[in-house]
Amino acid sequence: MRLAAVIINWNHHEATWQKVQALMNWKDKRPMIIVVDNASSNRSSSIYQQLREHAIVVESEVNMGFAGGNNLGITKALELRASHVLLLNTDVDLTENDVDQLLQSLENDHKIGAIGPLLINARNQKTYAGGRDLALHLDSRIEWEPTSAHPPIYQVDYVPGTVFLTRTELFAKAGLLDEQFFFGGSTADWCFRIRQMGYNTCIDTKLQAIHSASDPAGLRSSLYVYYSLRNRFLFVEKWHSEERGTLRHRWLYRCMRQLIGALVRGRISKARAIWLALQHGIGGDFGNQNHLLIKSGL
Repeated sequence: MRLAAVIINWNHHEATWQKVQALMNWKDKRPMIIVVDNASSNRSSSIYQQLREHAIVVESEVNMGFAGGNNLGITKALELRASHVLLLNTDVDLTENDVDQLLQSLENDHKIGAIGPLLINARNQKTYAGGRDLALHLDSRIEWEPTSAHPPIYQVDYVPGTVFLTRTELFAKAGLLDEQFFFGGSTADWCFRIRQMGYNTCIDTKLQAIHSASDPAGLRSSLYVYYSLRNRFLFVEKWHSEERGTLRHRWLYRCMRQLIGALVRGRISKARAIWLALQHGIGGDFGNQNHLLIKSGL
């Protein structure tokens, strides 16, 4: 078994280096650590040089987003003949034992295509167990309320890319992440693909990871909002073509409500993000739109 851990770095050299160090300190697993640098600035810094010395660094000269960045790492993992790929955010605390248990779950049940742990949000202390259909839910995260009726391995619509473990062979079968999503929704889309192939996507509710949910430069009120809403329209197009009209109108209504709410509260940046998400979602303008967001002052 050869595990590759894929980490995306975008101007967070110190946090990425800390995550690499944590993985290097694992006693038994010794994963191949693949850092994808998504067109960061200051690649000459001493910390960045440490990344180059202790990890396999794949450098992109353009920001490929979550989907494209991880695809570069996954491709490298395939080249190095890794058997499993772990996608891991730098703002997550995850132990070697947790990963070992996730690997065992994959090995014990080959119907499981992707798996992750419960995620505890450090901000609100809520625990989430994977996600639901993005086309149907504004907040697609499943808030976990343990009961005796829930099995330890809990089936969900998708495993978040925050901590996401799968076998590399499935990328050969299902393809890589869809880069049209750019940021947000690509692992949900990939999970829907493998579920169509008969695999399950699951959360191991015996395991927990702490998610700090960092917000660099206030991006959750702008870029995050934009891609989260816009990509709902893409998800509708891909997975709900028979209900396209109804669901497009539903998301139009939700976007307009959020837009009005943002304007009333004086959150102009958020309002601009919502308006662009609505325009691009309806118009089918997907993929990387950062240049337009920056031009619009986001």
